[in-house]
Formats: sequence, C-alpha cells, structure tokens
Amino acid sequence: MRVLSFFIFSFCVLLAKAQDDCTNHWETIILPDNIWKYAVDSAFDNQDWKSLSYNDADWNEGEGGIGYGDDDDATIVPNCKILYQRKQFSLEDTSLISQALLSIDYDDAFVAYLNGAEIARSGLLDKFPDANSAVELREATMYSGGYPKNFDIPKDTLVKYLNQGQNLLAVQVHNQSANSSDLSSIIYLSLGVSSPDQLYGPISGDIVLPVSHNTAFDIPLVSIETHGLEIGRGDKITADMKIIDNGNAQFNYLSDSGNVYTGKIAIKVRGSSSAGFPQKSYRLETRDSAGENLNIPLLGMPEENDWLLISNYYDRSFVRNFLSHEIFRGMGHYSPRIRYCEVVLNGEYKGVYLLAEKIKVDKDRLDLAKLNPDENTGDDVTGGYIIKNDNYDPLGSDSWFVDFPKMDELEWGAVRARFVYEYPDWDVITSQQKNYIKEYIETSKDALYGDEFTDPTNGYRAYFDARSFIDYFLISEISRNGDAYKKSRFFHKNKESNGGLLHAGPPWDFDWAWKNLFFQSSNGSGWAHSYEAYGYGDVQPVRLMNRMLLDPYFANEAYNRYFDLRETVLDHDNLSHKIDSIAAYLSNAQVRHFEQWDVLNGNSGDPDSHVPESFEDEIDHLKDWISIRLTWLDNNMDKFQHEIDTTAIVDTTSQITLSEPLPIKFSIYPNPAKNNFTVQLPDEYRSNEMVYLKITTLIGKVIFEETFNARSEIRVQTDLPTGMYVVEIATALKKLASEKVLIKN
Repeated sequence: MRVLSFFIFSFCVLLAKAQDDCTNHWETIILPDNIWKYAVDSAFDNQDWKSLSYNDADWNEGEGGIGYGDDDDATIVPNCKILYQRKQFSLEDTSLISQALLSIDYDDAFVAYLNGAEIARSGLLDKFPDANSAVELREATMYSGGYPKNFDIPKDTLVKYLNQGQNLLAVQVHNQSANSSDLSSIIYLSLGVSSPDQLYGPISGDIVLPVSHNTAFDIPLVSIETHGLEIGRGDKITADMKIIDNGNAQFNYLSDSGNVYTGKIAIKVRGSSSAGFPQKSYRLETRDSAGENLNIPLLGMPEENDWLLISNYYDRSFVRNFLSHEIFRGMGHYSPRIRYCEVVLNGEYKGVYLLAEKIKVDKDRLDLAKLNPDENTGDDVTGGYIIKNDNYDPLGSDSWFVDFPKMDELEWGAVRARFVYEYPDWDVITSQQKNYIKEYIETSKDALYGDEFTDPTNGYRAYFDARSFIDYFLISEISRNGDAYKKSRFFHKNKESNGGLLHAGPPWDFDWAWKNLFFQSSNGSGWAHSYEAYGYGDVQPVRLMNRMLLDPYFANEAYNRYFDLRETVLDHDNLSHKIDSIAAYLSNAQVRHFEQWDVLNGNSGDPDSHVPESFEDEIDHLKDWISIRLTWLDNNMDKFQHEIDTTAIVDTTSQITLSEPLPIKFSIYPNPAKNNFTVQLPDEYRSNEMVYLKITTLIGKVIFEETFNARSEIRVQTDLPTGMYVVEIATALKKLASEKVLIKN
C-alpha cells in the first residue's frame, strides 16, 4: 500500500509539471503558535540537529513566533547570532500532497530543511552557515502589517524527502549581529491537497498563496519574476515580465506566453504611505536585453518605457482612480491612461492592479518641450517643467519650499509648502533650470497675492492657466479629495514660445477620494479646498485655489464650467454607467482579489465610515455617494457666482473694426493643439448672438474665418501645419480680442 501511495503521489507530481498541480485546496499544517524546540548560539558541527533522528530532548521549548525586539514574539530569546528551531509533523497519506509552501517572516536571514534536505534560504551564501557567516540585513514585515515571504518547495524535493508518517521542519535564523535590536522567526508550512477532504487545518489568513497555472483570468494578466531578488524602495532591480491578454472573451493562464509583452523590466516599490501597504504599488521600466529603455505599447496605450502598477488596497471599488482620470480627460486635458490587470509576483497572486502611464514629458503624455541639460538661457530654459507638491523622498527627489502669506479673508496663517522637481529629474536638472522654475513660482505667487491679482494683464492670469486650475478645482471638489491641494499635486509648464503658463495637473492619487474621509459629514457636503488650511509635518497646502476663488472672473468661470460639464462628462447617468461597466468587467477578478486581501470588512485600515457587506454593496454605495455629492454641489456652487460690472464693456454705439484689439480675455484649450481646439468665451459674451472668429499667421495672413453661435464654447476644426497662429474673435458688440495658439502636428 505504501508503494501504491508513493506511486500516486509521484504521478500527481509528474502530472502537475504538465498541468501545474493536482491541488484541490490548501491547508496549513504548521503555524507560528505551535510549540517548537529551539536553541540559540549553539554549535552543530556534524549538522545532525536538522535530521529527524536527532535527539532534541535538552532543547528549549516554546510557542512561535520566536525572537525579540518587534513585540510580535510569543517566545522571547536573549540577543543572539543564530536561532535554531525544530518542529515535527505527521502526514497520513503523502499521495494527497501535491504542493508545499514555506511561508516565513524573518530578520535577518535563514536556511530551512525538510528531513535534513535544504528547501529554502535567504540572505546566506555559505553552504553550512555558522556564527561567522556573512548575513544580509533584512527587516521583518508582519509586525508592521506585512505578510510572510513565500518559498515554494520543489516537487522533486517533496517526492524524495517527504515521509509517510513523521517529518521534521528545521530552520536556522541568523542575525547580522548579536547586538542587533531585533530578531524574528514566524514560520508556516502549508500543503496543497489533492483531496476535497479537510486533512490537517484550514489555510492561514496570513499567507499569500501561489497561483495555479490552471487559474483562468478574464482580464489581462501581468506576471513578474524577480529570481530571488526583493523589490525595495531604493534602486530598481532587474526582473522578467510577461503580460497576457488573449482578448475576445478568452481566458488568460499563467502558463500562456506573453502576447502583449515578454521581456526585461527594472522595478521598484513606489509611493510614500502606500509603500507600507501589504499590496504594494510599483514603478517599472520596460527594457531590452542590454538593459536600455524599451518603448513599447502596453494594452492599447501609446508606446513608452515608464509604467506604474497601482494597488487597490484602499479602494474596494477599484473605480476611484480610473474614474478621476476619465473625467479629467473628458474635460480636455491629458490625464494618465489606465488599464485593469491582475498581477502575479514570483508565483504569488497579488490582486487587481491599475497598469498606468507614469506622468512624464512625452508626445503622447504631457506634450511639453524637452528640457535638456544644455538649455539654460533664453526661451530654452523656460520649459518644459513638471513639479509637484508631495512628501520628501530621501531615496529619490529634491525639493524647495515656498512661503505663502496668511489669508486675512479666511483668517488662515502663513504656510510653507514643499515643491518637488519631477521633470527634469532631480539628479539631472541644472542649477540654472532650478533657479528659473523657483523664480517663476515665486513671481506667480507674488502676482496672485498682489493688490492687482484680479487684473488679467498684471495679476495671476499672466502666469497661471486659469482653465486648468478651474478643472483641477472641479475634479478635486467632485471627488471631495482631501489631499488634492497639498500632496500628489502636479503642475506643468511649457516654454514661453509654446504658451508658457503654469498648468494644474494632471490630477493624481484618488484612493482616499470619493468617500467620507477627512470630513465630519456623510451627506456629501463640504469643500475640499477648505482643507488648504490643514497639513502635517512639511506636507502643507499650497494656497492657490482659495486665493483664485476670490477673483470674480475665476469664480464665475468655475461656476459656469461646472454646470456645462454637468450636462456631459459629469452627468450622473453617464458616471453611473461607467461605474457599472467597470464593476461588470471586474466581476470575477474582484472575487480573487478579496480572497487575497481581506479588506471588504474594513481590514485595510481605511477609516471610511462605510464598511461594505460585499463588492456590489461598495459599488452601490459609491454611486449613491456621487449622486449625493453632485446634488450638494448643484445647490452650493452659487457661492462662486459673482455679479460683474459690465458698464466698461457694453457699448452698443461703438464702431470698432477688427483691426483694433481690446483687452477681452478668452481661453483656448488644448494649447498647444493638434487638429482641433476649443475657444472658451468669458461670461459676458455667453448668449445666442453670433461671434466672428478669424485665424491668421503671425504676419497677418488670414487662414480661417467663420461665424459661430457664442453660448460658452466654440469648437474649431482645423487642418493647419505646425506653427504659431493668432485667433481673433469679435462679438456683435464689436469687441475684439486675440490670443495665440500653437498647432503641433
């Protein structure tokens, strides 16, 4: 019978090599709180201590985990260099064991043995490590909310060394120094069982299980293999990645070849607070075999080499980031494109992710002028730039502070806000370029807070692109994003010859938006920009929006823009339809995600007042919240409606010709443009009268003429070659204005 059992087990292992495994389910047979035999700083020259027959009667006995220093140890040992552990376990029928997984949280290094045979190690190079062995420094993760690290036990090792009956798991954990402040050893042994019966114990919720090659994924699948290297926040490591998307309602399997991408990447953990989430976010670069950046299109997005994998640990709907970028693009701006995917890292399922474009200068992303290190004077040095307000990252950023004065109108004190260099990169940008953008921000801030700040020529509008700030304001308020005005906040600026104004956005980081965080109310009320008054540490709000809203022009534009958008991209039915479509698309993936990350019941630490009963409940709650929020905004946007004195512009007797420009402001977006752009008229010219529009070259040659119904926006279709043009408008009142537009094809 023993021979038959071994044959069945061996057959299952051989079959698994072709079909992945015979696993019906997983069970955990060794848990940290089991009783272990242990010894510290002993010498075992003959290595018998790791064999099943070794007599450990004189060893200490204690409950795992074992260690000291992190307040997560059931058994505390004195400071030591090496901790030895032994745990026996019994298997009734090895033929039912198709896989095995060692999960261990350790500090700093370890080697593990099954019945004397090595099955896993990390941080040690010596074949038989002792107290003199070199040890790589590693910090345990479970005490801070992380998960143990998995080590798959090879199937041929199971066939050769796993016993019917008694078995031994032996582990030696090494500390880099006996004087170290901590040592950790928290150990699990889990088994893949081919039988549907419960044989040992349920799988521990602390374990992230490997993915079966038989698992059918119905959204794109991203598989990353680091070959034993750990992904950290510092330097990127080299890894292999494949992306599988069979499309056309076909399933994607881990065993499939990468039909979207197969090749090298460089990868690191990204984010500040999110770097501490159990489900990490990553920054990656696609690279060729020589290690050089490789531009490639991924999942229908334009080709590039810089990409992000954004986790959904704090967003149980998976919708918040995706929807925010969709809305901002619908407003006529660039916002990073996003695709949903599921990620498997080193065989472990990591859940639903957003594969997103990194915000950067590129013709298909932020289409700004490139700024090279030798461009330090004249028009060259004026752009393009990307800067942001964010946390200081000592591992990869440089920054400066800008002092914003107190706002007497709101009784707010002065603040010092941090600005971070994003492009050019902090380690590439020259001192001349730093000085230019710092001086531009200071000058624009002075104009914003000056006595003439509402003046279109001498005030802030000479430096800030008002339309982009209005739209950034709207997406931040619609989502009630409490972080929108102090962190993860991007700005960009092109060269003076290409417009040169400072633009708001693209928007970023909406995990904690579209919900009740940071607000005392659950009824959709409250202004996110009011939280410009609050910050923490050196993350302080940038006092731009509240000052701009004191300008009647800006306030009225925001009011009218909001209600225009409510008929299109902000239509409630339109938003609900998008959310329902996403939920349907992720209907199967979300099950796998929440099996992996038990966060539906609030375990993520997200302090949102709503704890959903299910994914469907979370989706319904989000749609209801948006409806409530939009209703509140509909009823409160009149706060930003001002009466404007029009006596200076109403002159029905005037006979001004089209060669006599008057200072009437209108805006053009996008600018630079390609084949079309939109002219946004000021409030006082929004009527049903006709408006004359003319496009000329810089020397006055007429290229295009047309009359339009004024209302609020004029959409212009052109087929112009690349170059700078002048757009002129005249109303029925014969008031003429002109603006420049750059066409880039």
